[in-house]
Amino acid sequence: MPLIALRFTAHGGLRVRVRVALDRPTVLRLRQAGQAIPQPVDVDALIDPGAERTCVDPAVVARVGLPLYAFNFSSAPGTAQPVVPALGGVGTHTAGVTILHPTGVASQGLVVPELVVRTLPLRSLGLDALIGRDILARCVFGYDGPAGAATLAY
Repeated sequence: MPLIALRFTAHGGLRVRVRVALDRPTVLRLRQAGQAIPQPVDVDALIDPGAERTCVDPAVVARVGLPLYAFNFSSAPGTAQPVVPALGGVGTHTAGVTILHPTGVASQGLVVPELVVRTLPLRSLGLDALIGRDILARCVFGYDGPAGAATLAY
């Protein structure tokens, strides 16, 4: 069982490196059609056990070309942006998300090949993604606040 040991500060939070890519069915469909497959993007993400769903900044969604899944009404505390789907608000997209292991060994990463992620403007908060409980539900997550340490095992 791979394990990631994390250190954090009260202001920096728990951050991991993640790879955002097209979901597996979309990759297979593009291959069968002989079309180009966009490269995945590696970004910094905040582990947020208070977030129901993993969220990705719109710039990352556009760069990878994540397919639209649905539009949602949603409030996003802290982003200072009203969310109105008719005006290009919050969409959900299908994606493949991998939490990269700090050793760089690909087989040690947590791969989620098909996930519905929410688009959320995070850049103003200095983030590209949030890892929510949809991914954390696949892990054993330990949090030691006084020590400034956490573990993620999967």
